[in-house]
Amino acid sequence: MKIENDRMDIVSRKRYPKDMLFRFVVSGGEVVLSDDNLGRGFYLLRSVSSIIIFFYKKPYSRYGKISRENELREELLRRVGDHGC
Repeated sequence: MKIENDRMDIVSRKRYPKDMLFRFVVSGGEVVLSDDNLGRGFYLLRSVSSIIIFFYKKPYSRYGKISRENELREELLRRVGDHGC
């Protein structure tokens, strides 16, 4: 049964509630972290293992590129640590 609030994680391809996911959008050919719901995007589970796989396998590459991978990786890991996930 599909729940309206669920979105698919780009790494695991499983569905999770939106509040358990990071949202990314493509802006000018670049993938950026988004805190709003504007634009077409994709989601990443808020977990350390998902973040590691995200940057290792680069499933986002079909959408665009990330210019500052290291900074974004550190930001995501910090946010996961802040929420105790």
